[in-house]
Amino acid sequence: MRQSIIMGKLLHEFHTASFDRYEVLHSCAIRPDERSELITHVCVFQTGVDQYPNADQAYLAIDIYDYHDSWLRSARMEKLLLAGLAEYWALDIVEGNLTVYQPTAGVIKVVYDLEGHISPSSFPDVQIDLSELSEWVIDREPG
Repeated sequence: MRQSIIMGKLLHEFHTASFDRYEVLHSCAIRPDERSELITHVCVFQTGVDQYPNADQAYLAIDIYDYHDSWLRSARMEKLLLAGLAEYWALDIVEGNLTVYQPTAGVIKVVYDLEGHISPSSFPDVQIDLSELSEWVIDREPG
């Protein structure tokens, strides 16, 4: 449920700012190679391409994690970025942070708390309000 609400908020922000510059889909299959597809929660990709873009046709892929599996997260990110994806965001709603990989912008990894705004490197005018997403972070018991 939390993932669906966050996906809806992200899709709304990207659709509102698209101005026909890009396409955006939820549960989008990105093809890192000829034999495989990786489903991401949100994908921003070039206009005029297949609904299932190749990694080098995508500007941004966003995955929303409600569990910790750093190996899976790293493997997905590496496969997509090595295939030409411009940017990958991993939103962790358990830890309440966003990890951003922007190799095309010269940034390998940055971790953000869910405060303030962030923009994809390909569209710096698109502002995503991270504080709006933070209300859907899973509450943890103090320990």
